[in-house]
Amino acid sequence: MKFHAVAEIFPMMEGDEFLKLVEDIRANGLLEPIWLHPDDGSVIDGRNRYRACSEAKVEPKTRKWNGKGSLVEFVLSMNLHRRHLTASQKGCVGTDVLPLLEAEAKARQATSGPGVYGAKPHSPRLDEGVSGRSDTQAAKAVGVSRGYVADAKKLKVEQPALYEEVRSGKKTIPEAKAAVKQAKKAAVVEKIHKEPSRPPAGPFRVIAIDPPWKYGSRAEDITHRARNPYPDMSLSEIKALPISKLAHQDCIVWLWTTNAFMREAFECLDVWGFAPKTILTWVKDRMGTGDWLRGKTEHCLMAVRGRPVVTLTNQTTALSAPMREHSRKPAEFYALVETLCPGNKLEMFSRESRTGWQAWGAESGSLSDGNL
Repeated sequence: MKFHAVAEIFPMMEGDEFLKLVEDIRANGLLEPIWLHPDDGSVIDGRNRYRACSEAKVEPKTRKWNGKGSLVEFVLSMNLHRRHLTASQKGCVGTDVLPLLEAEAKARQATSGPGVYGAKPHSPRLDEGVSGRSDTQAAKAVGVSRGYVADAKKLKVEQPALYEEVRSGKKTIPEAKAAVKQAKKAAVVEKIHKEPSRPPAGPFRVIAIDPPWKYGSRAEDITHRARNPYPDMSLSEIKALPISKLAHQDCIVWLWTTNAFMREAFECLDVWGFAPKTILTWVKDRMGTGDWLRGKTEHCLMAVRGRPVVTLTNQTTALSAPMREHSRKPAEFYALVETLCPGNKLEMFSRESRTGWQAWGAESGSLSDGNL
């Protein structure tokens, strides 16, 4: 039999689940018929039942869909209540159903849009709308949160093999995301081992550094929810960084830290030979992780060696800017430093390229998207 594209929305049954279906059909016959498309007779619902009938040597019963309403919604209604799918699998169903819903919407618009004589007023449906709402519409159709569909869609594009594991129920979306994150971290580690990255020669009048602080290195941090998605460094390794050699005799250092490593940050400045002057606090637009309090701020210690020049006007110790990817600092920070601090600049543990700065780090350029 020929299978319609809509029949492939739901994953095939495997293992014990399929064997139970075979035994049920062998014992009781096919109770739910296999649904066919009225135009070409292709199967729109019942791939598993058809396969089980073949296995059980039972003649399959078929029935034609009446063609009224949405074919996609019909197939969803037939399966969602009887298939034991996880939320992650439903997220995949929502992803797979998106192009089918869009195709139906275009077909309706072609037959009932403006200019068709006698056409009834067209009311919006679940599957219609701009792309920004498509995930929400698909999520509503399959009965999960928008996040599951959005994550599944991204996984399908970037990691199709992992996507199929989620779709079949072998993995959940959180497990797949964790696997992707671990793979990215492993790739960075491999890059470090194969192509050791050495900092530029310098000297630099301005150095910004965002060390990969090692969470879990102290007893009180073992349960901390923050975890680096890149190789971290011990405190002794961070202190051993050649900041003094890279720095001009008149230099400003901007050292990023979280609340958990404020004391250690001051220790690093002492070792590098810099005197702390003030603390810039980044106030984020939403909260992150944390144990005692949920974090909504991050700090950058400003420290000096010698007599560097600062073009101070009305800058303050508070920097309000939105959060971006993990560990990515706001564009407003770089604009502030460039306004305050003349001279050549180095960013250590950089993740993006920036005009006027030299970058050093295993992930340098991984987030480049222009001069943000």
